[in-house]
Amino acid sequence: MPVVRPGEAILFRRGQPGSSPPRGILVQILQGALTRNGHFFGVANGIFDETTETALRSAQRAAGRTADGICRDADWDRETGLPLPSLFDRCLQLSSAIEGTGFEKVSGNHDGAGLTWGVAGHRLRDDLPAFLGRVDAEYPGTLIQCFAENYGELLRVLKLPTDERVRWADGISTGPTKLGVRDDWRAGFAMLGSRPDVQDLQANDALARLWAPAVQRARRMGATDALDVAIVFDTIFQHGGETAAVAGALDAAQSSATGLSSDVRRRHWAEAIAAAGPQAAQTELLRRRTTIATGRGLVRNETYDLADWGITAVPVDLAALGREFVTFMPIAFAPATPQLADVSAAPGTVARPPITPPLPAGPTKPTELAADYKAAIARALPLILREGLDRNWGPPAPEPVDALLATKAADLPGDWQGWPEGRKAVALLQLVAKAKAIDPGPVDGFWGQVTQDAFDELVYWRDNGKARPKFRDTEPIDVNPNNWPRQSGMTSFYGPACKVPQVRVRCPWTLRLAWDLNSEVAAISIHEKCAPSLERILKRIHEHYGDAELRRLRLDRFGGSYNCRQMRGSSAMSTHAWAIAIDWDPDNNQLSWGRDRATLAKPEYGKFWEIWEQEGWLSLGRVRNYDWMHVQAAKL
Repeated sequence: MPVVRPGEAILFRRGQPGSSPPRGILVQILQGALTRNGHFFGVANGIFDETTETALRSAQRAAGRTADGICRDADWDRETGLPLPSLFDRCLQLSSAIEGTGFEKVSGNHDGAGLTWGVAGHRLRDDLPAFLGRVDAEYPGTLIQCFAENYGELLRVLKLPTDERVRWADGISTGPTKLGVRDDWRAGFAMLGSRPDVQDLQANDALARLWAPAVQRARRMGATDALDVAIVFDTIFQHGGETAAVAGALDAAQSSATGLSSDVRRRHWAEAIAAAGPQAAQTELLRRRTTIATGRGLVRNETYDLADWGITAVPVDLAALGREFVTFMPIAFAPATPQLADVSAAPGTVARPPITPPLPAGPTKPTELAADYKAAIARALPLILREGLDRNWGPPAPEPVDALLATKAADLPGDWQGWPEGRKAVALLQLVAKAKAIDPGPVDGFWGQVTQDAFDELVYWRDNGKARPKFRDTEPIDVNPNNWPRQSGMTSFYGPACKVPQVRVRCPWTLRLAWDLNSEVAAISIHEKCAPSLERILKRIHEHYGDAELRRLRLDRFGGSYNCRQMRGSSAMSTHAWAIAIDWDPDNNQLSWGRDRATLAKPEYGKFWEIWEQEGWLSLGRVRNYDWMHVQAAKL
């Protein structure tokens, strides 16, 4: 097995001439980071092309590293500041590229599926209606914004019986093989898939629906390295899950290769899996499986070298694979909102009007930005493509965004009428903030940190009917109504570590194990002295956020409570050993991360922490700016 020094593992490289360059969301994130850092000036197209390689060389020279244009772990960490892409991330990027899927891509009824959309290939015949229903439930207004005049038609089609859905899709499919999709629908699906929040939903769906069964199967098959896992995942990915046919193929592969070395065993797997497929497809199936088994080969007339994609025969910890995380597009790296092309001149296509949600019927009074701020914000938000925004603002104002801006034209730059729709919407939100005596920064239509802070202030206004107290006057709240001890006095208050009385407190919302999202947690094990307080806290959190928002904020990802162990980096026992500490969403709030990276440091989690602190619990993130996942019933 190859030995790689820390930081030197290859994530992407252009590879040899003729090899397909890595492409997908991970490359696009790198391009976005290189753009932010002043090295990349091309289009963030998600392809590790010559322009991207040149930009990375520039970044490497600036950092004093060997400027070879190969993205290694250390380059990713330095440029993006994000966790290293997991094996799931890399396998998903590879399999979606081979399959021809993508977060924004939609294909027509070339295979009887109706439409196929998204990185994991949601099919209109099967699971696409349910997935779009989830998008609509978790991000209200998103489908309206993306599909505009086709929104009503989309809702109608999603409710049709399966065969009628497929016939409808056949009518909007184009080209001799029906692979294409009519331009207006293609553009709508592309805009939907370009949203970072919807991309995150897609990736987490693939994690639960495809990766989890692949890991379980890989364990049963005795997988030992990343190529072993990749061939199992790609098989399940290509067929949309471990169907009966896929299970039979993998069973045949498993029984045919017992006791063989890894590389020989994978070749046997490839042959057995291909032989179990339809006879007409066996040749192409064998090429694809053999390419992954050996690490290099030809698939659909493209040559793939998996080492260029960061996948080689390195050992893997199969237990840890159940805790894989998703790397999603940070807002700061996201490409500019795609502008839809005017397709009206193309024969047989339909021109798409500006994307504006439908106006409410009936006469209404003119909107005033201060008095009717919620309606004005509701009008702007469907045009603002940003992850994690609170979109619960009620019915939109009846006037178009342009009409609302015109009422405050004196506060706008002279060229505002020529701005894109999304920029105008941000400017409207900035004007609303000014009308509420909140500083949004310059009214320029660009979303920076000051505008983000202003939006958070507006959310507080909406929920509390008054301005939010100053940030540094309220963080953290230093009270102790339950008389929790200091860490130095935990034994006298709670008893000896690892020998404490515990009870189980049910959580009002569904929790999932952070390292195995398929496993639900019914209750939290906690010291009996903390149980009444924890019960009150969980009830208040649930009442404030609700189930959908808790899922969106990843507050359903439970990182554990009782654990008889020492603190990481210390010989002292952890507060977890007294069952008085809880970890939340550890993948996105790692031990050494500060406010610049930890998600639980974001403003939308302020009420979450306030509820804990009003009961005297302590957040290490809030008081020390590290270990943001952790909250404990003990003072420092």
